[in-house]
Amino acid sequence: MILNIKEETSIKTKSGYRAIPLSKRAIEIINLLNEKNPNHKLTDNLFINKNGNVISRSNVTRTLKSMLIRAKCEVSKCGLHALRHTFGSYLILHKINIKVVSKILGHKDITVTYNIYIHLIEQQMIEAANVFDQIENQENNKTQSDNIPILDF
Repeated sequence: MILNIKEETSIKTKSGYRAIPLSKRAIEIINLLNEKNPNHKLTDNLFINKNGNVISRSNVTRTLKSMLIRAKCEVSKCGLHALRHTFGSYLILHKINIKVVSKILGHKDITVTYNIYIHLIEQQMIEAANVFDQIENQENNKTQSDNIPILDF
């Protein structure tokens, strides 16, 4: 499922108007929300309060903080933007192409994404340099195991 972002008040740049792929779990949650709000239309806001109004950013932040405390998380202060950054970091660390990450996050261009996540990309460069060591170690292990005598019983 693809979620189309078109809320004009929350978009900083034209690239903010985008389609975002959703995980199966996200789709399940959206379906639950729709079941709780049978009058909900696809063009309506998704997250609303009991009066049908859009939930304010401060209420979401307060709820998030409460959830972190109840879950006894090590991180007790975390804003929405930190969650967004964490998501972007996980995508980079799981080797998702930087252009795809940039598009999902709605960055104006790929250089914005590079500048934000450069520390992770530099770590991947170190990992890339170590690939040859890993290959050499595998070859050495293979060679050593080839020289092990096999005993017949």
